[in-house]
Amino acid sequence: MVKANRALSNTLVGRRTTNVVPLAELPRLVRATLWIPGPPVDAEVVLHRLQGQNQWGRVKKWLVFHHEVKPETASLDNLFVFGFGMDAAKIIRGERAGSTTCCPPST
Repeated sequence: MVKANRALSNTLVGRRTTNVVPLAELPRLVRATLWIPGPPVDAEVVLHRLQGQNQWGRVKKWLVFHHEVKPETASLDNLFVFGFGMDAAKIIRGERAGSTTCCPPST
């Protein structure tokens, strides 16, 4: 059975040795919730607009965890949940030296 599994494994990965990264070593994503009032908007359009307004990062590489259109009032509301890396989170928070934050620090 071990020989069969090894043969199948070598066939599937093209005879290359593969390593599995432990879960603890995988990068964690930060989640951000964004609410946009108005008619339904596609997530790709929102990411494109955010990239145009934030030249500091690769917004188009953000992941869309959730998109929901809520009819809360007479107009519709868009609720997005995005995921992005810690590097983008540090820039947004103003923690990276020389970064341009999205929001000016409160005084």
